[in-house]
Amino acid sequence: MCYVVLGSIGLMFNLAHSTLGGMLFVASAALAVPHLGCEVRARRAGAWLRTFLVLAVLVPIYLLAGVSKLRYMG
Repeated sequence: MCYVVLGSIGLMFNLAHSTLGGMLFVASAALAVPHLGCEVRARRAGAWLRTFLVLAVLVPIYLLAGVSKLRYMG
């Protein structure tokens, strides 16, 4: 969690969004890491991590990056 807090503070001074997706994934993956040790729950936790990475991190970041580029075209 310290990584996410310090990274968020760093984003205030460095006006870039390149690290935001990684910080969001690391903070959320901390919820699934305890379940990766159990063989029964590991498959479900791994599937949740992959789904979360695609639907909650990658898709919104790339979608909003594309929308922000439309602003500069006009």
